[in-house]
Amino acid sequence: MIDVRWAPDIALAIVLTLAGCGVIDSGPAVAAVGQPTEGCTTNIPGLGDKTEWHFSPAPNGGWDWDCDGLVSQQYSVSTYVCHELVDEASCDNAPAGSYLLNPTECGASGPIQDMTCQWAGTLCMPVFQVPTTVKQGCR
Repeated sequence: MIDVRWAPDIALAIVLTLAGCGVIDSGPAVAAVGQPTEGCTTNIPGLGDKTEWHFSPAPNGGWDWDCDGLVSQQYSVSTYVCHELVDEASCDNAPAGSYLLNPTECGASGPIQDMTCQWAGTLCMPVFQVPTTVKQGCR
């Protein structure tokens, strides 16, 4: 039994940690990658929306806010390259994207760049915007 009269915030953190909220890499119940974490729950009042991107860890230090066994990052490092598109129609209709220039940990800030593709005679070429800084959201 925890006496919450002297430290209600600590007691809440202990209860959330024991509930398994956001845990995928600590505690007794560890999920295989991509598998729901046993005992993980998102149904704790005041915890936060599991469908939103979060910029700080759950009260127990985990980043798996939606309890799916994965830590999903909002932004990724680009693997999409325009030169793989071999015709004008696919190049000009390629979706624009925003990509991190460097791998960025959850909650940290990193440079991001918007990119589109543009046909240049015989090649599809990337068109880059000036990089900006974003915070890496996770869930």
